[in-house]
Amino acid sequence: MSEANRKIVESAYEMLARGDWDSFYALFADDVVMHEAESLPYGGTYVGKDGLKRGIGKMFAAWEDMTYSVEQITAGGDLCFVYLHTSATSPRTGKTYAFPVAELWRFRDGKVVEFRPFYWDTHRAINVFG
Repeated sequence: MSEANRKIVESAYEMLARGDWDSFYALFADDVVMHEAESLPYGGTYVGKDGLKRGIGKMFAAWEDMTYSVEQITAGGDLCFVYLHTSATSPRTGKTYAFPVAELWRFRDGKVVEFRPFYWDTHRAINVFG
């Protein structure tokens, strides 16, 4: 099961790169929960697909020129962990941040039920955001 989950996560990043949001959101269970660090401007817990869409929308609206590069995806049991590097520019300050992020993807019956990014330095992101 963990290999199948890893392939789903790989495909999720391919969908994001293509801008295929419908296929991306189809990977998530109806009761998915997304946790963003409370200290961030888009922080909070987002429940359900509508909540997920709202949370991801807030994150992408907060930054410009967001890029990411996946370094590794590791899977075991119902979990996948993604290690990636990301950067983005604040439209408010014009400053850019760049640092690693780890993401937890939890699965149930082939669907993502939990998504939780862990930012290397939320303090820096907040300072860059302004």
